[in-house]
Formats: sequence, C-alpha cells, structure tokens
Amino acid sequence: MAQPPANLLMLVLVGLALVAWPPPSTAEDSLPPLLSGKAPQNLDELWGGYDPIKEPLEVEVTREWEADGVICRLVRYRVGVFKGAKSIMAAIYAFPKGRGKLPGLIQVHGGGQAASPSTAIDDANRGYACISVNWGGNPLRLGDVKYDGPNTDWGALDCTHPPQRNPKNHFAGPLATDPYTLDAAESPRNSNWFIVLIGLRRAITFLEQQPEVDPQRIGVYGHSMGGKLTTGLAGIDKRIKAVTPSCDGSGDPPEAPLANVALLSSGADITASDSFGNDTPDKLIDGVTDHTLTHRWHSEIGKGHPHWLRVELARPLPVRRIVLHASAVDCFPTRIAVECRAADGQVRSLVETALVPARSVAVDLPAVTTDNLRIRILDSNAGIKGYVQLNALEVLAAITPDEARELARAAATPPGQTPPLSRGCYVTADSNGVFGRNDPNYGHPDPESSPHRLTTGAWVTQAGKWQGKRWISQMDQPHPHWVWIDMGKPRRIDRVVVRCSSLRNHPTDLRGQYSTDGGVTVKDLFTATDLVPSARKLAWEFRFKPVVTDNFRLLVEKSASSHSTNYTQLSQIEVYGKDVPTGETTVPPPAPAALWPQPRHTFCHRGCSAVSLR
Repeated sequence: MAQPPANLLMLVLVGLALVAWPPPSTAEDSLPPLLSGKAPQNLDELWGGYDPIKEPLEVEVTREWEADGVICRLVRYRVGVFKGAKSIMAAIYAFPKGRGKLPGLIQVHGGGQAASPSTAIDDANRGYACISVNWGGNPLRLGDVKYDGPNTDWGALDCTHPPQRNPKNHFAGPLATDPYTLDAAESPRNSNWFIVLIGLRRAITFLEQQPEVDPQRIGVYGHSMGGKLTTGLAGIDKRIKAVTPSCDGSGDPPEAPLANVALLSSGADITASDSFGNDTPDKLIDGVTDHTLTHRWHSEIGKGHPHWLRVELARPLPVRRIVLHASAVDCFPTRIAVECRAADGQVRSLVETALVPARSVAVDLPAVTTDNLRIRILDSNAGIKGYVQLNALEVLAAITPDEARELARAAATPPGQTPPLSRGCYVTADSNGVFGRNDPNYGHPDPESSPHRLTTGAWVTQAGKWQGKRWISQMDQPHPHWVWIDMGKPRRIDRVVVRCSSLRNHPTDLRGQYSTDGGVTVKDLFTATDLVPSARKLAWEFRFKPVVTDNFRLLVEKSASSHSTNYTQLSQIEVYGKDVPTGETTVPPPAPAALWPQPRHTFCHRGCSAVSLR
C-alpha cells in the first residue's frame, strides 16, 4: 500500500498538538495532602511542609494614586493553590513617598468588614508601610467611591465573611468535609481561620519584598475576628516582631465565685449611653455570664469615652458590690466611676477606681441603700480608642437568702392597679400637634396627639401602637417644652413616672417641678439628663421627698428626635402620692427658680421603675 506523504503526516501531528492545547494545569497545591488520610494532630503536623516564601506572589496593581505624600495601591497577590485552583487576596497598600527602611504593618479587619484605605493611609502618615488585607472579600470603598474591580477570590475554598457561598460556617462551625473545604476528611485544615492565616503569612512575604520596607521590622494588628487572626499569626510566624490584637476573645481563667451576697440586677432595667447593632445593654443582666463574643454589649465604635450604664432596681436595697464580666479581656474597662441618685435628686459618687482587666472583676461599694446605679466607663484597654465591651453586669446586695427570695417573688408579682393621682386630670402644654409652620394643617389641633392624652391611663408599650396614646410638641417650636397637670386639690406627692412613646423620639434632659403661687414661680422636684429609655419599659421613675401641691409640671429641656432637634413626644405622665387631710396646705412658696407666665395646669403618669441619673 502506498505510504502517505511525509508532509501530510506532519500536518496530522501538528493538528493533534493544537487540539491538545493548552496543556492540563500542573500547578502544585500549596499544602501537601494528608498522610494516609489522617488529620493533623499537632501544630507541627498542621503547618509541616508549608513555606510562605516558596511560591511567587504574582502581585497585580489594579489601581494606584497619591494622597498628601502617601503612595496608595490597590493590589492583589497570590495566597496559594488549593484543590488545583488559585486563591487571590486583595489589599490596600500605602507608604510615605520617598522614604525607605520603613517598618511594615499588616492591618486585619474584623468580621463582616473590609480592608480600610483610610487606616492604611493613616499608618503611612505615621511613618509605616501598611497593607490592609481584604480577607473577608467584602466590597471595597476608595473614599466615597465603591470599587467594582477585581477583589479577593478564594477559588475552590470559601473564606468570605459574610455572606458566604458555603452554607456551613467554617469560622464557627464544624471541621467536617464539604465542597468548599480543603481536606476530604474532618481536619483542622478545613477551618477558615487556618486558610486566612495562610493569606496573612503571604502578606508578610509581600511586605518583605517591597523595596521601601525593612523586613526585620514587621508587625500586625487587628480587631474582633481580626484580633483573633492577629494572635494566631504572631504565634505561628516568627517574622512578626510586634503584635496588637484587640477584642480577640482571649483571657484569664475566671475568678472564684462571689459569696454572701444576693444578685439584684437580674430582671432589673438597664440603659446605656450608646450601643452597637444588636449588642444592646439588656444582654448584660439576663443572667448569662459565658465570657463570649456572641453575648455582649459593646459601645458605638468611634463615639469615645466616657460611656455609661444605668441600672434601675425594683426598690431601694443595700447595694454592696458590682461585678463586671468580660467578653474580651483586651477590650475591658480600665477605669470606672459608680454613682447613684439619692431621694433628694442629688447624684452621689460612690467610687472611682482603676481596674485590672480579667474575665470577672468585682468592685466593692461603700454602704448605700439605693434603687439605682450608674456605671461610668472612663477608659478601656481596647485597641480602638474609646471602645469597650462587656459580657455581663451584676449588682449584688448584703441581704439574706430569705430576703432575696422575697425580692424575687415581689419582682414576679404584677404591679397593683391603684391609679395615679393624675389620672383624668386637666393638662395643658406649650404646644400641640405634629404639624410644622409649612404644613397645610398647621394651627389645627391634632386630637390624636393632644396633651390630655397624657393622663388617660393608656400608654404605648413595647409592642403597642401609639395612635391616641401620646402628646407631641409642635415641630418648629424650640425647647424647652412643658406639660402642666392640675390635680384640682392639694395632694402629697413623692413619685412621678414618665412614659415615652418611642425609642427614637423622647426627652433626654428634663425637670419635674411644682408651683405654690399659680405658676409665677416654680421649684424643682428632680432633674435628669442624658436619659435613654429601655426597650422593655419605655419609662422612667423619679422619687423625691414628699411635697404637698395641687400641680405638677414637666419641663423638657432637650430631646432625642429622628425628625427635628426642636421636637419631643411623650405617652403618659403619672403622679403618685396621697390625699392630704382637710385644711393642710401646700408648702411655703420657694425662692423663684424660673418665671412661668402661662396658666398653671398639671400632668401625670403611673408606675415604672427607671430611676434617672445626671
């Protein structure tokens, strides 16, 4: 048979070669496979065979700019190859222009956050070369502009946070295998913490290779989940020379339980100067003291010290001690002041002291009987200046076990149905209605929001509706606002309850007052500032020395409002006390405190237990 021409054979061979191109990937995985399918049993086995310097970084600069003498770059570098696919980390890198031998910093963001250009630039302005890694894969912002370019890509794995492609959370969840894990068996290498640490070790390599960085001076810092990653990185890589973790959950063993005191704060009412997200102060008194980051109150980031917590007890009790429980020992108060408000309305300082952070810290108080405490947090040891968090707060008293049981029974007993003296009384106010001067309804009374709603006995509850249960000031009329209740005849009063209608629109600074001369002069019964209602009660209770009067005025000097700085609203005012014998008159007129040219009227409110402190 005739042989095919040689040139035809050559064409066939070339065609076959072209069909087979490109060749299959020969990229070697960054980690060796499990030995005999067995998971690592110790640290040496976990990290054995891994070299963070061996692989090329393949650095890509996707954007570069200069800001006030700082060179900024948005970079991506190769973390490694896992299950045959590359993992790429995006990061912000910044350093001062024209400088050399700079110390390097790695900034590690917390859960749900992203790399921070402003943080990297701030560090550069302080003389560092800083790389802020975007391990969570969340969208980046360059100033006010959202960056839509290439971002972190974990390839065959999933270390994003949050949301995650993987329905199983391998930061908090199991180590069992699934399509997004590294190993085909239960293994610590399936933890996202481990994989992200590889990415951070590669960030060290990145800094080492930058011409402006001194490779012998590299440090790392991070907050929350970033704090935990910071601790792990410093423990596994000797190239790190300085480390500052913040709120990473590490701590000391718990102290011995306290004895011979009774817990008062469980079931009490608590408010705070500020809080962050769903980590509200009510978690501090729900009886859980597990020292975890999943159960905590923490302050608003960036607000700064001082912060305060206000606890309101069911009745006056001999308080002797408070106990602060940490959710993170490295994010704990280092100095606090404890105060209470006396029956005469004066704030009494109980103690101011420095604290040594630990999982549980007890602070003994001088002998005092009170139904309220305010803990002012003056300083903390958090890496973020002005920030603090706690797991639990306990208030304890020197009472017998029988007294404690009786107190618990009393707390569980529904309050009595005795109505306040102010129920149904005549009420006037400085303004009425929600309509501003530019509203077509301005000048027309709003029957759903008139002052007489404040003494009807119907108030807004946490889950209730506000219609017909509140008074609202005129939006365009500035503070102070006032409500005056006329009780019709002299009464001996000693307690007032002020109920809010909203967590967003309420008084913050107010005074309780009365008059003995028809409103020409007034005398203060109590004052309060920086008030924040709790979601559970939406109310404050104020106690004072008994006075005989036929009127009560609430003067609102400042409010928190989502609508206007001049705006406030209330749901009920309840005035409590007793009738006086026939012929008993009001107390002698006091020295003038403020002129009040309006006709006198009164306003009231019924039971609660939220004592206000200045």
